[in-house]
Amino acid sequence: LAFCSIIVVCLCMAHIQARAGWLSTDLVTWKPFLSTGIEFTTADSSVLRLVQTDSVTQSPPVDLEEPVYAVCSHRWHGLQMIDYALLSLISYMDRKDGTGLEQGLVERLWPHRVANLSKVGNNIHRRWVEVEFSDC
Repeated sequence: LAFCSIIVVCLCMAHIQARAGWLSTDLVTWKPFLSTGIEFTTADSSVLRLVQTDSVTQSPPVDLEEPVYAVCSHRWHGLQMIDYALLSLISYMDRKDGTGLEQGLVERLWPHRVANLSKVGNNIHRRWVEVEFSDC
């Protein structure tokens, strides 16, 4: 009974949200950050900044005992897990304005790869992106 009550409340809230027009169409946006970086904003609340740096000018890392996950060092078709995570993130970008998915974003995300934005699908129910990596 409690489960059904929660489902009904969620459905009512979703209906009210849709009627009031409180639906966000651009879940993820991006903009250039510094000269080689990218800043992602998710739902106008979470900000992720990725900056490419020269490892020579960086200070040596602090030796902390951090957990090592087996999946982090694996590669599939030349891409690491973080590359696949970024691919899933960019599929949520809106294509209607200047902050949407563009070839320039793909070039900033994978500057060390030959990557081309080949297909972008965007409809109400499903979004997808196809990026071709010719050197993988």
